[in-house]
Amino acid sequence: MPQDPQRWSIRARSTGAREVSVYARNHVFKAGAATSLHEKDDAPSGLELLLGAFAAELIHSLRAQASHRRVTVHEAEASLFAELHHPLVQLGVIGERGDAGLSAVGGTVYVSADGPEAALDEAWAETLQRSVFHQTLRKTAAVSLRLERSP
Repeated sequence: MPQDPQRWSIRARSTGAREVSVYARNHVFKAGAATSLHEKDDAPSGLELLLGAFAAELIHSLRAQASHRRVTVHEAEASLFAELHHPLVQLGVIGERGDAGLSAVGGTVYVSADGPEAALDEAWAETLQRSVFHQTLRKTAAVSLRLERSP
């Protein structure tokens, strides 16, 4: 049966007490709990995977949008963070109440590029406009992203 072209799906299976294997098309990756306060874990948390996917989307899209404007991106790096309204609720601390959702997402995308500053700014604006994650997250959390050009 053909899959709806506007629907993406994964399959996930428990592979341990604090780990899940996620199957996406021809890829398999490990995911931990939604969040973690441990310094080290066997797998990234769901929130870390979300931030990683968001960062990858921003970098890929910025490169594409810059290229359409004849701006060459040599290097790009993103540093993102997320904050929860009430992290102790998500962790299941007894007596804690409130919204466990995201309150803020932010960070900086650093880029080394050749081309006019205005064209790079246009590429960044278009990147944010087309971003699945930005357009979704900004409806529920304060999103603060900036582009910083490096030499």
